[in-house]
Amino acid sequence: MSINTSIKKIAGYAFAAAGFLTVLFFKGYKGDLISHPFLFGLGGVTLALFGVFLIVSSTFKQKLAEDGRIKEKIENLRRNGEKIIVDFSKCEIIENNYTQEREITGSIRTQGLNAIQDDRRNVVNADINTCQIIYNYNNLSLGKTEKFVSDSIPGDKVTLAIYLDKKKRANIYVDKKDRSIYFFDLSRYPVIPSLQ
Repeated sequence: MSINTSIKKIAGYAFAAAGFLTVLFFKGYKGDLISHPFLFGLGGVTLALFGVFLIVSSTFKQKLAEDGRIKEKIENLRRNGEKIIVDFSKCEIIENNYTQEREITGSIRTQGLNAIQDDRRNVVNADINTCQIIYNYNNLSLGKTEKFVSDSIPGDKVTLAIYLDKKKRANIYVDKKDRSIYFFDLSRYPVIPSLQ
């Protein structure tokens, strides 16, 4: 995170807090010293909205910059890295299945009612299935076997195995200096709807 992004985010929190406090103060203001408290309250709302804008925009810019760095690293690996052709018939697929609580509705009103009444009322247990592809590469130049693991892929093991059987091959791009840095390239294959 850059210093400018941090400063922008801190300023956003400060503006939002100052705006919120201004609105709270002038909401119940009954004095005679300030002739138009409504305008100050409106200014507080504007200040709070500006603060929220700063927070959101700095977070969004930070995410864009991070995505850009990742894409740049991947392209660098594709251009300069060692290309290993992966035969899916020699890969192992491992599953990671778990259950996660998910809210049926995400409205703030429902969440508030859940907090007051029964917090389990609008929650459902969802089964999450993910897989990873493991490829053990026999590196003759180094005289050892290297293990490469893909990112998590949503879906079950059987569906992924059928999909990989149809596709046959993929590529792994490995940094020539640091072999722990690699990219398991499954991007040229479309995401299967049944795996989502």
